[in-house]
Amino acid sequence: MEKKNKDYAITLFENDSSLVHIIFDIRVRMKRTPTINGSVTINTFDTFPALAMIDTGASISGATNRLLKRMGVTSCGEYDFINSAGKGSSPSYIFDVIFPKDKLLENVEVLEISDDHAIDFLIGMNIIKLGDMAFTSENGKFAFSFRIPPAEKYIDFEQDLISKE
Repeated sequence: MEKKNKDYAITLFENDSSLVHIIFDIRVRMKRTPTINGSVTINTFDTFPALAMIDTGASISGATNRLLKRMGVTSCGEYDFINSAGKGSSPSYIFDVIFPKDKLLENVEVLEISDDHAIDFLIGMNIIKLGDMAFTSENGKFAFSFRIPPAEKYIDFEQDLISKE
């Protein structure tokens, strides 16, 4: 069962100091047409596994055309963007994202991205800004942590050093 409206945290450890990307498994889901059973509306969902990567350079998350076709979703609009290649427009979609340990983010806006990625889903700043993210290392081993909701104050490594002086 997905966890909704609760504190969430995940930490991923990597032994390879050459790690460049944070890649992990997520699930995405879309609501099927509700069915009416007497006076009760029953919402059902189709869930799809996806390989996701953090992309701090993306202002909005993206799903490959390959994943969108598997899901059978239709676009809910267009989103104008600017990237290194210039201005563009992409179909946009709304669906739910389920992180490891079953953290549910509902109604996430997602753009269609090309299939030339080894991953299915880019986690952009529209998700990242909902919480805190940290990259740390110890003895050459890398760790990535993410939490929702964010802490009450910023992590400030510079201030920590000044405070120790």
